[in-house]
Amino acid sequence: MGNYGVDSSNVADLEKIKANLEQVKHIVLVLSGKGGVGKTTVTANLAWGVATQDPNYNVGVLDVDICGPSLPRMLGADGEQVHMSGDGWTPVKTRRTFLVSLSLLDYDFAKFIPFKSEGIWCYYLRDGSGQNAQCIACKRILKSVGGSTKGMHVHQKAVHGIETSKRKVKDEVDTQTPAKNTPKISILDHFSSVSIDRSTDAVLARMIALDGLPFSVFVTSKDLRKCLNALGHEIPLSAETIKIKVCRYADTFREKVVRELQMEKEKGQLFSLTLDEWTSIRSKRYLNINIHSRTKVLNLGLTRISGVFSSEQCKYVIGAKLLEFGIDFETDIVWLQLMGAQ
Repeated sequence: MGNYGVDSSNVADLEKIKANLEQVKHIVLVLSGKGGVGKTTVTANLAWGVATQDPNYNVGVLDVDICGPSLPRMLGADGEQVHMSGDGWTPVKTRRTFLVSLSLLDYDFAKFIPFKSEGIWCYYLRDGSGQNAQCIACKRILKSVGGSTKGMHVHQKAVHGIETSKRKVKDEVDTQTPAKNTPKISILDHFSSVSIDRSTDAVLARMIALDGLPFSVFVTSKDLRKCLNALGHEIPLSAETIKIKVCRYADTFREKVVRELQMEKEKGQLFSLTLDEWTSIRSKRYLNINIHSRTKVLNLGLTRISGVFSSEQCKYVIGAKLLEFGIDFETDIVWLQLMGAQ
Protein backbone atom coordinates (compact mmCIF):
# COMPACT_ATOMS: atom_id res chain seq x y z
CA MET A 1 0.00 0.00 0.00
CA GLY A 2 1.49 3.35 -1.03
CA ASN A 3 2.21 6.16 1.41
CA TYR A 4 0.74 8.91 -0.74
CA GLY A 5 0.33 12.20 1.11
CA VAL A 6 2.47 10.94 4.03
CA ASP A 7 5.94 12.14 4.88
CA SER A 8 7.96 8.92 4.61
CA SER A 9 10.65 10.42 6.82
CA ASN A 10 8.20 10.62 9.72
CA VAL A 11 8.44 7.07 11.04
CA ALA A 12 5.96 7.81 13.82
CA ASP A 13 3.23 8.71 11.30
CA LEU A 14 3.85 5.57 9.27
CA GLU A 15 3.76 3.36 12.34
CA LYS A 16 0.52 5.01 13.47
CA ILE A 17 -1.10 4.44 10.09
CA LYS A 18 0.05 0.83 10.09
CA ALA A 19 -1.33 0.28 13.58
CA ASN A 20 -4.69 1.80 12.61
CA LEU A 21 -4.99 -0.34 9.47
CA GLU A 22 -4.23 -3.49 11.46
CA GLN A 23 -7.52 -2.89 13.30
CA VAL A 24 -9.42 -3.10 10.01
CA LYS A 25 -10.35 -6.71 9.24
CA HIS A 26 -11.51 -6.26 5.63
CA ILE A 27 -10.85 -3.51 3.07
CA VAL A 28 -12.96 -3.31 -0.10
CA LEU A 29 -11.75 -0.95 -2.84
CA VAL A 30 -14.38 0.42 -5.25
CA LEU A 31 -12.88 2.20 -8.26
CA SER A 32 -13.20 2.63 -12.00
CA GLY A 33 -11.28 4.29 -14.81
CA LYS A 34 -14.53 5.83 -16.06
CA GLY A 35 -16.98 8.27 -14.55
CA GLY A 36 -20.71 7.79 -14.11
CA VAL A 37 -20.65 4.00 -13.80
CA GLY A 38 -22.09 3.77 -10.27
CA LYS A 39 -19.09 3.76 -7.92
CA THR A 40 -20.90 5.89 -5.33
CA THR A 41 -24.09 3.83 -5.56
CA VAL A 42 -22.21 0.54 -5.19
CA THR A 43 -20.18 1.88 -2.25
CA ALA A 44 -23.21 3.22 -0.38
CA ASN A 45 -25.24 0.05 -0.85
CA LEU A 46 -22.30 -2.21 0.00
CA ALA A 47 -21.50 -0.28 3.19
CA TRP A 48 -25.15 -0.18 4.25
CA GLY A 49 -25.69 -3.85 3.44
CA VAL A 50 -22.67 -5.01 5.47
CA ALA A 51 -23.50 -2.72 8.40
CA THR A 52 -27.04 -4.07 8.67
CA GLN A 53 -25.87 -7.69 8.77
CA ASP A 54 -24.72 -7.42 12.39
CA PRO A 55 -25.09 -4.52 14.86
CA ASN A 56 -21.57 -5.29 16.13
CA TYR A 57 -20.00 -4.54 12.75
CA ASN A 58 -18.17 -1.21 12.46
CA VAL A 59 -18.20 -0.15 8.83
CA GLY A 60 -16.10 2.80 7.69
CA VAL A 61 -16.33 4.55 4.33
CA LEU A 62 -13.50 6.67 2.89
CA ASP A 63 -14.69 8.84 -0.02
CA VAL A 64 -11.73 10.22 -2.01
CA ASP A 65 -13.73 11.52 -4.97
CA ILE A 66 -12.35 15.00 -5.73
CA CYS A 67 -14.62 15.88 -8.68
CA GLY A 68 -17.91 15.95 -6.79
CA PRO A 69 -18.08 13.64 -3.76
CA SER A 70 -21.70 12.64 -3.15
CA LEU A 71 -21.46 9.82 -0.59
CA PRO A 72 -22.34 12.18 2.30
CA ARG A 73 -25.67 12.90 0.61
CA MET A 74 -26.40 9.21 0.00
CA LEU A 75 -25.47 8.22 3.55
CA GLY A 76 -27.37 11.08 5.18
CA ALA A 77 -24.33 13.09 6.31
CA ASP A 78 -24.72 16.15 4.08
CA GLY A 79 -23.75 19.32 5.97
CA GLU A 80 -21.68 17.48 8.60
CA GLN A 81 -17.95 18.06 9.02
CA VAL A 82 -14.91 15.90 9.76
CA HIS A 83 -12.91 17.28 12.69
CA MET A 84 -9.21 16.96 13.52
CA SER A 85 -8.26 15.38 16.86
CA GLY A 86 -5.10 14.14 18.50
CA ASP A 87 -5.60 10.77 16.79
CA GLY A 88 -6.23 12.27 13.35
CA TRP A 89 -9.51 12.90 11.55
CA THR A 90 -12.66 11.89 13.42
CA PRO A 91 -15.17 10.28 11.01
CA VAL A 92 -18.75 11.48 10.83
CA LYS A 93 -21.17 8.96 12.38
CA THR A 94 -24.14 8.17 10.14
CA ARG A 95 -27.01 5.84 11.03
CA ARG A 96 -25.00 2.73 10.18
CA THR A 97 -21.50 3.77 9.08
CA PHE A 98 -18.54 6.02 9.84
CA LEU A 99 -17.74 8.36 6.96
CA VAL A 100 -14.77 10.47 5.88
CA SER A 101 -15.23 12.43 2.63
CA LEU A 102 -13.37 15.28 0.97
CA SER A 103 -16.61 17.26 0.93
CA LEU A 104 -16.81 16.99 4.74
CA LEU A 105 -13.31 18.33 5.37
CA ASP A 106 -12.48 21.89 6.31
CA TYR A 107 -13.37 24.36 3.55
CA ASP A 108 -9.68 25.10 2.95
CA PHE A 109 -9.57 21.79 1.10
CA ALA A 110 -12.14 23.09 -1.38
CA LYS A 111 -10.47 26.22 -2.73
CA PHE A 112 -11.65 27.60 -6.03
CA ILE A 113 -9.35 26.51 -8.84
CA PRO A 114 -9.47 26.59 -12.68
CA PHE A 115 -11.69 23.83 -14.03
CA LYS A 116 -11.75 24.25 -17.84
CA SER A 117 -10.22 26.75 -20.22
CA GLU A 118 -13.11 26.73 -22.68
CA GLY A 119 -16.81 27.53 -22.77
CA ILE A 120 -18.49 29.18 -19.80
CA TRP A 121 -15.83 27.86 -17.41
CA CYS A 122 -13.19 30.23 -18.80
CA TYR A 123 -15.03 32.93 -16.77
CA TYR A 124 -15.20 30.91 -13.53
CA LEU A 125 -13.25 28.90 -10.98
CA ARG A 126 -14.73 25.76 -9.42
CA ASP A 127 -14.42 24.40 -5.88
CA GLY A 128 -13.36 20.86 -5.04
CA SER A 129 -16.92 19.68 -4.42
CA GLY A 130 -17.99 20.68 -7.92
CA GLN A 131 -21.10 22.32 -6.48
CA ASN A 132 -19.96 25.97 -6.53
CA ALA A 133 -18.42 28.34 -9.10
CA GLN A 134 -16.69 31.69 -8.49
CA CYS A 135 -16.76 34.44 -11.10
CA ILE A 136 -13.19 35.49 -11.89
CA ALA A 137 -14.21 39.10 -12.57
CA CYS A 138 -16.34 39.93 -9.51
CA LYS A 139 -15.57 36.99 -7.17
CA ARG A 140 -19.27 36.20 -6.76
CA ILE A 141 -20.01 32.58 -5.85
CA LEU A 142 -22.76 30.78 -7.78
CA LYS A 143 -24.22 27.30 -7.43
CA SER A 144 -23.36 24.72 -10.10
CA VAL A 145 -25.15 21.73 -8.57
CA GLY A 146 -25.29 18.72 -10.87
CA GLY A 147 -23.12 20.47 -13.45
CA SER A 148 -25.80 23.07 -14.24
CA THR A 149 -24.35 26.26 -15.77
CA LYS A 150 -27.56 28.19 -16.50
CA GLY A 151 -27.05 30.63 -13.61
CA MET A 152 -23.47 31.22 -14.71
CA HIS A 153 -24.59 32.23 -18.22
CA VAL A 154 -27.24 34.56 -16.75
CA HIS A 155 -24.68 36.16 -14.41
CA GLN A 156 -22.21 36.91 -17.21
CA LYS A 157 -24.91 38.56 -19.35
CA ALA A 158 -26.65 40.52 -16.56
CA VAL A 159 -23.59 41.69 -14.59
CA HIS A 160 -20.76 41.82 -17.12
CA GLY A 161 -22.67 42.20 -20.42
CA ILE A 162 -21.04 39.08 -21.89
CA GLU A 163 -23.21 36.81 -24.05
CA THR A 164 -22.04 33.23 -23.43
CA SER A 165 -25.02 31.13 -24.50
CA LYS A 166 -24.33 28.36 -26.99
CA ARG A 167 -26.99 29.70 -29.36
CA LYS A 168 -25.29 33.12 -29.49
CA VAL A 169 -21.85 31.62 -30.06
CA LYS A 170 -23.24 29.47 -32.88
CA ASP A 171 -24.88 32.49 -34.51
CA GLU A 172 -21.59 34.42 -34.40
CA VAL A 173 -19.75 31.52 -36.01
CA ASP A 174 -22.41 31.18 -38.72
CA THR A 175 -22.11 34.89 -39.66
CA GLN A 176 -18.37 34.51 -40.19
CA THR A 177 -18.55 31.26 -42.14
CA PRO A 178 -19.58 31.34 -45.82
CA ALA A 179 -22.78 29.45 -46.45
CA LYS A 180 -22.27 26.10 -48.12
CA ASN A 181 -24.86 23.79 -49.56
CA THR A 182 -23.24 20.80 -47.88
CA PRO A 183 -25.67 17.98 -47.14
CA LYS A 184 -25.78 16.66 -43.59
CA ILE A 185 -23.90 13.41 -43.08
CA SER A 186 -25.39 10.85 -40.72
CA ILE A 187 -23.19 8.37 -38.87
CA LEU A 188 -25.13 5.64 -40.67
CA ASP A 189 -23.91 7.02 -44.01
CA HIS A 190 -20.49 5.57 -43.24
CA PHE A 191 -21.89 2.06 -43.10
CA SER A 192 -22.58 -0.16 -46.08
CA SER A 193 -25.56 1.22 -47.98
CA VAL A 194 -28.10 -1.47 -48.71
CA SER A 195 -31.66 -1.15 -49.94
CA ILE A 196 -34.24 -1.45 -47.17
CA ASP A 197 -35.68 -4.95 -47.00
CA ARG A 198 -39.43 -4.65 -46.46
CA SER A 199 -40.18 -8.36 -46.17
CA THR A 200 -42.07 -9.58 -43.10
CA ASP A 201 -38.99 -11.27 -41.65
CA ALA A 202 -36.93 -8.08 -42.07
CA VAL A 203 -39.61 -5.85 -40.53
CA LEU A 204 -39.95 -8.16 -37.51
CA ALA A 205 -36.16 -8.33 -37.11
CA ARG A 206 -35.79 -4.54 -37.17
CA MET A 207 -38.63 -3.96 -34.70
CA ILE A 208 -37.19 -6.54 -32.30
CA ALA A 209 -33.47 -5.78 -32.66
CA LEU A 210 -33.59 -1.99 -33.16
CA ASP A 211 -36.79 -0.97 -31.36
CA GLY A 212 -36.46 -3.51 -28.54
CA LEU A 213 -39.95 -5.00 -28.88
CA PRO A 214 -40.37 -8.47 -27.30
CA PHE A 215 -41.53 -11.41 -29.41
CA SER A 216 -44.73 -11.73 -27.36
CA VAL A 217 -46.02 -8.22 -28.16
CA PHE A 218 -46.60 -9.22 -31.78
CA VAL A 219 -48.98 -11.89 -30.49
CA THR A 220 -50.74 -9.96 -27.71
CA SER A 221 -51.09 -6.47 -29.27
CA LYS A 222 -54.16 -6.35 -31.50
CA ASP A 223 -53.37 -2.81 -32.68
CA LEU A 224 -49.83 -3.74 -33.70
CA ARG A 225 -51.01 -6.81 -35.58
CA LYS A 226 -53.71 -4.73 -37.31
CA CYS A 227 -51.13 -2.14 -38.44
CA LEU A 228 -48.74 -4.78 -39.79
CA ASN A 229 -51.57 -6.65 -41.54
CA ALA A 230 -52.60 -3.39 -43.19
CA LEU A 231 -49.07 -3.16 -44.64
CA GLY A 232 -49.42 -6.64 -46.09
CA HIS A 233 -47.53 -8.57 -43.41
CA GLU A 234 -48.95 -11.84 -42.16
CA ILE A 235 -47.83 -12.16 -38.54
CA PRO A 236 -47.68 -15.62 -36.91
CA LEU A 237 -49.81 -16.29 -33.81
CA SER A 238 -46.94 -17.86 -31.87
CA ALA A 239 -44.03 -15.98 -30.27
CA GLU A 240 -41.80 -18.99 -30.87
CA THR A 241 -42.60 -18.96 -34.60
CA ILE A 242 -41.76 -15.23 -34.74
CA LYS A 243 -38.44 -15.97 -33.00
CA ILE A 244 -37.62 -18.64 -35.60
CA LYS A 245 -38.38 -16.21 -38.45
CA VAL A 246 -36.14 -13.50 -36.93
CA CYS A 247 -33.26 -15.95 -36.34
CA ARG A 248 -33.62 -17.22 -39.89
CA TYR A 249 -33.45 -13.67 -41.22
CA ALA A 250 -30.35 -13.02 -39.06
CA ASP A 251 -28.63 -16.02 -40.64
CA THR A 252 -29.52 -14.71 -44.11
CA PHE A 253 -28.15 -11.28 -43.28
CA ARG A 254 -24.96 -12.83 -41.86
CA GLU A 255 -24.42 -14.71 -45.13
CA LYS A 256 -24.77 -11.43 -47.01
CA VAL A 257 -22.10 -9.80 -44.81
CA VAL A 258 -19.81 -12.80 -45.37
CA ARG A 259 -20.18 -12.41 -49.15
CA GLU A 260 -19.39 -8.69 -48.97
CA LEU A 261 -16.27 -9.33 -46.91
CA GLN A 262 -15.08 -12.06 -49.27
CA MET A 263 -15.52 -9.69 -52.21
CA GLU A 264 -13.36 -7.12 -50.40
CA LYS A 265 -10.70 -9.77 -49.69
CA GLU A 266 -10.63 -10.77 -53.36
CA LYS A 267 -9.78 -7.14 -54.17
CA GLY A 268 -6.76 -7.43 -51.88
CA GLN A 269 -8.33 -5.32 -49.12
CA LEU A 270 -7.10 -5.45 -45.53
CA PHE A 271 -9.35 -4.47 -42.62
CA SER A 272 -9.35 -2.55 -39.36
CA LEU A 273 -11.60 -3.04 -36.33
CA THR A 274 -13.36 -0.75 -33.87
CA LEU A 275 -14.70 -2.21 -30.65
CA ASP A 276 -17.03 -0.88 -28.01
CA GLU A 277 -18.43 -2.42 -24.85
CA TRP A 278 -22.17 -2.18 -24.26
CA THR A 279 -24.16 -3.01 -21.12
CA SER A 280 -27.87 -3.85 -21.33
CA ILE A 281 -30.53 -2.63 -18.87
CA ARG A 282 -30.23 -6.06 -17.25
CA SER A 283 -26.49 -5.48 -16.67
CA LYS A 284 -25.44 -8.02 -19.29
CA ARG A 285 -22.20 -7.01 -21.03
CA TYR A 286 -21.55 -7.31 -24.75
CA LEU A 287 -18.70 -6.50 -27.14
CA ASN A 288 -19.73 -4.72 -30.33
CA ILE A 289 -17.41 -5.29 -33.32
CA ASN A 290 -17.26 -3.16 -36.49
CA ILE A 291 -14.97 -4.08 -39.38
CA HIS A 292 -13.71 -1.38 -41.77
CA SER A 293 -12.35 -1.57 -45.30
CA ARG A 294 -11.37 1.40 -47.48
CA THR A 295 -14.91 1.80 -48.79
CA LYS A 296 -17.35 0.46 -46.21
CA VAL A 297 -18.06 -0.38 -42.58
CA LEU A 298 -19.85 -3.56 -41.59
CA ASN A 299 -21.16 -4.51 -38.16
CA LEU A 300 -20.44 -8.06 -37.01
CA GLY A 301 -22.93 -7.95 -34.14
CA LEU A 302 -22.67 -8.29 -30.35
CA THR A 303 -20.73 -10.95 -28.48
CA ARG A 304 -21.57 -11.72 -24.84
CA ILE A 305 -18.74 -11.16 -22.34
CA SER A 306 -18.61 -11.51 -18.57
CA GLY A 307 -16.28 -11.12 -15.61
CA VAL A 308 -12.78 -9.69 -15.92
CA PHE A 309 -12.18 -9.22 -19.64
CA SER A 310 -8.42 -9.28 -20.20
CA SER A 311 -6.64 -8.39 -23.44
CA GLU A 312 -5.95 -12.08 -24.13
CA GLN A 313 -9.64 -12.93 -23.70
CA CYS A 314 -10.55 -9.98 -25.90
CA LYS A 315 -8.23 -11.22 -28.65
CA TYR A 316 -9.69 -14.73 -28.42
CA VAL A 317 -13.31 -13.49 -28.60
CA ILE A 318 -12.53 -11.21 -31.56
CA GLY A 319 -10.68 -13.97 -33.40
CA ALA A 320 -13.57 -16.41 -32.96
CA LYS A 321 -16.11 -13.85 -34.17
CA LEU A 322 -13.99 -12.96 -37.23
CA LEU A 323 -13.67 -16.64 -38.21
CA GLU A 324 -17.48 -16.83 -38.39
CA PHE A 325 -17.22 -14.28 -41.22
CA GLY A 326 -14.20 -15.80 -42.94
CA ILE A 327 -11.70 -13.23 -41.63
CA ASP A 328 -8.36 -14.17 -40.07
CA PHE A 329 -7.26 -11.97 -37.18
CA GLU A 330 -3.54 -12.45 -37.86
CA THR A 331 -3.45 -11.91 -41.65
CA ASP A 332 -6.48 -9.77 -42.54
CA ILE A 333 -6.50 -7.18 -39.72
CA VAL A 334 -4.04 -4.26 -39.72
CA TRP A 335 -5.52 -1.99 -37.02
CA LEU A 336 -7.58 -2.40 -33.86
CA GLN A 337 -9.20 0.56 -32.05
CA LEU A 338 -10.76 0.15 -28.61
CA MET A 339 -13.40 2.67 -27.51
CA GLY A 340 -14.19 2.93 -23.79
CA ALA A 341 -12.43 2.48 -20.47
CA GLN A 342 -10.67 -0.83 -21.25
